[in-house]
Amino acid sequence: MISPEAILPYDRTLLTKTLPFGDATKFILRDHIFLKNADIDIVKDSVYSIHTDKKKITLERGQPIDYDKLLIASGGQVRKPLI
Repeated sequence: MISPEAILPYDRTLLTKTLPFGDATKFILRDHIFLKNADIDIVKDSVYSIHTDKKKITLERGQPIDYDKLLIASGGQVRKPLI
């Protein structure tokens, strides 16, 4: 799993219900132990490019990673209301 965020994946819907004092670390979906047992590695970076013909991605820092199957779950961007 590749994510630019410094914390483990969290439930964003719960976080928004506690703003402005929401703390994402309280809403972690799975802990380090679960991820390790499920053989899921977390890479703290962003994807720069995807080469589907070679089954390879390149990260922002330049590191290439091979893959067998690829799921793109890009999420959404925060929109701040114009006030």
